[in-house]
Order: sequence, then structure tokens, then C-alpha cells
Amino acid sequence: MKWPTTPLGDLCIKIGSGATPRGGNESYKQSGIAFVRSMNVHMGRFKPDDLAFIDETQAAKLNNVVLEKNDVLLNITGASVARCCMLEPYRTSAAGFRPTSLRRTPTAGEQFPVFVR
Repeated sequence: MKWPTTPLGDLCIKIGSGATPRGGNESYKQSGIAFVRSMNVHMGRFKPDDLAFIDETQAAKLNNVVLEKNDVLLNITGASVARCCMLEPYRTSAAGFRPTSLRRTPTAGEQFPVFVR
């Protein structure tokens, strides 16, 4: 059986590579704007356990990696490589992101493939 293929550029309006705030783990705050990390991305599900937080100043420096609900998140390095999920609709304030994110076009459909090869 041959699976149909379509270039991601035809299905996405944004393909992002993410960023990390200066200072790494020491720069995270107790509360603030959610910062999604690779550890939050699991096969087919977003796991908010141990979600990190950054402040408004840090978020302003990461404004090119803002996430939106239903973005597809894909880990591209490390032990969790190839894990992917969709950002849950109630999580709309994530401002930073280390894995890659894919924002699908309206024509990509509701069942956008979560598994990318």
C-alpha cells in the first residue's frame, strides 16, 4: 500500500524551530507565560507536567516562536526525537518552544497527520 504524500510547506502556514531563553533552567519562573519543552511532547498527547514558565520580558525576545492552539509539536533531537502531538486547545499562551512546531493551513483539514516521516 502506498501512502499519499504532500510537502509540509503545502499544508502549513508556519514551520517553526523554537528557541530557549538565555540562562536555561535558571531563567525559568514560578509562574507566568507557559514555556513548552521537549519533555511536554509525547506520542499523540501533550503532557503539561513540569511545564516551565517565563516572564513578559523573556517572552518578548521569543515572539517569533509563539504557539497557538492546535499547532502540531514535533521533537527533532535527543532521546525523544520523533515524538509529536497537537497543542491542546485550552493551552493558548505558550510563548516559547524547543521542539519544532507546525501550524497547519485551514485547508489541511481537522485530521492533520500527527505522525511525520
